[in-house]
Amino acid sequence: MRRPGRPHVARPAVRPARPDPARCSPGWPEGALSTKPPLCRPCAALAVRHCPHLADPVAIRVREPRAWGVFGGLVAPAPDGRPTSASGDGHLLHGHRAAPWFLASQLVLELTRCA
Repeated sequence: MRRPGRPHVARPAVRPARPDPARCSPGWPEGALSTKPPLCRPCAALAVRHCPHLADPVAIRVREPRAWGVFGGLVAPAPDGRPTSASGDGHLLHGHRAAPWFLASQLVLELTRCA
C-alpha cells in the first residue's frame, strides 16, 4: 500500500492501442519503443478518462524506462536557405549522425524490465 506523502514507484507506460498479437515480437513488451511518458497509476486512470485516443489502453509496468532516442523528421535547407521537411516522421537513435538535421517532437523510451 502506498504511504501518504511518498511517490508511487510503479511507472506504467500507457500505449494508445492494444498491439496486434500477430505483429508483436516474442517477449513483447520487453524492448518495445514508446513515445508515451511513464506515469503513476492514478495519473494513468485520469489520462484514460480525458483522452479520446486512449480508448483501449495497455498498461505496462516498466521498472527501467530508458531514453532510446527521439521521434520526429529530417529537415534540409531549401534553395532559399529555409529549413524544409526532407522525410516523413520516424524514430532516430540518440547519437545518430543525422541528429543535426533531425527535428525531434517526442522523446522515445525503450521499455526494459517489464512486468
